[in-house]
Amino acid sequence: MHRFISDSLVVFDSVETSLMIIVRIFFHFLQNTWNFNQLLIT
Repeated sequence: MHRFISDSLVVFDSVETSLMIIVRIFFHFLQNTWNFNQLLIT
């Protein structure tokens, strides 16, 4: 049981890390497209 809990914690940690990376990439992409739009407007 204890092993199962620690394993799921490790999985949760890696999922959390993946989510953070995805969110970071997403915001980076958003910012890039926004800058691109600004360039198009001006």
